Formats: sequence, C-alpha cells, structure tokens
Amino acid sequence: WTISRIDLGSPDDVRIIGQVYGSTSTSNAATPPLTHKLYDGISVKEFGAKGDGIADDTSAINNAITAAATSTTRSVWFPAGTYMVEAVSKHIQMKDGVDLHLASGTVLQAITNASGAYSIVMAVGVSNAGVYGGTISGERTTHIGVGGEWGMCINLQGVTNFRISNVTVRDCWGDGIYVTGNGAGFATPSKNVTIDHVIADN
Repeated sequence: WTISRIDLGSPDDVRIIGQVYGSTSTSNAATPPLTHKLYDGISVKEFGAKGDGIADDTSAINNAITAAATSTTRSVWFPAGTYMVEAVSKHIQMKDGVDLHLASGTVLQAITNASGAYSIVMAVGVSNAGVYGGTISGERTTHIGVGGEWGMCINLQGVTNFRISNVTVRDCWGDGIYVTGNGAGFATPSKNVTIDHVIADN
C-alpha cells in the first residue's frame, strides 16, 4: 500500500519528501519496512522556537542550526509563522553545510532596535550552505535610530558555495543581501554565491 494522505495537524509541520511504502500484513516477511522519512530536517520548534511574532526565537533557531551541523540531514526547517530575531548582537548564525528551509508562510522578522548595523542572517567564512524560501524582514518602519546604513537581511562575509533561493528580503535598515569578504581588509573573498528567484523590496 501507499500512503497518499497524512493528517498531522498543521500542513506546514510536516514535509512529505517521498512516498511511504509498507504492508498491512505482519506475515509477509518479504515486505520492506518504511523506506521514506515523513520529515527531512530539524524543526526549529523542536528547540523551543515559537514563531508567534512575539517571543525572541533567536537562541532556539541557533540551537537548531548547531544541532543540524552535526546531524545527517544538515537541514533546518521553519514551519509557517513569524520568528522574531535579535539581529544586533545574536543574529541567526549560519554554519558549514547547513541549509535553512522556510515554509511559504514563514517570516524571519528583526526585532525593533536603534542600531545602525545589524544582520538577521549572518554567515562568516561559511561553506556549502543556503537559505531557501520564505521572507526575511527588517524593521525599517519601526526603527528607533537615525544613523547608520548597515542593517542587513542577509550578511555574507567570505562565504563559499552559498545559495539564496526563492526568498523575499524586505524593509531592512541597510541592504537586503550584502556579500563581501572576510578578515583584515576583506582579504578572503566570497566565492560561488548564487542568488536566484529573490524578491528585494524596500
């Protein structure tokens, strides 16, 4: 038999990445066990992220990324919701080999601040990683400072093989996507950065 429908609460809580095969018979030893996982990746909600537009989810998200960096999936999943990010000192901190996958209704929202410099998603010297889907939103309309122009939605410094795909970036105090080098004098350049199907707004 083949499972064609699974009801597990919100449709954004589970990603179906393949058919699930098995048998209702317990006597057929030749029938293989379930061969496809129902979910691929580590959900930020497993680490306490709320996605309610109120709670600061930065630490929970970073804990999920740290766990993914040593897992076999190397993927972090954001079910639909608004995840508040402390972008001035914490940031969402990317790690080597980890991809962030945002559901279509997911927003990573910077918490209002007065700083002239911040980054919602920060990647420094990171390789083989990416951000896919969803919206990354700054706090331009509620910003309480007056100076600076360095509030970034995505800040890439000295990265290699980094991809940003099907993402909307909007309303940051500075740039939507900032790509530069790393180290003294930015001596280590960013290489092989792919930006595709991105909407940059305001």
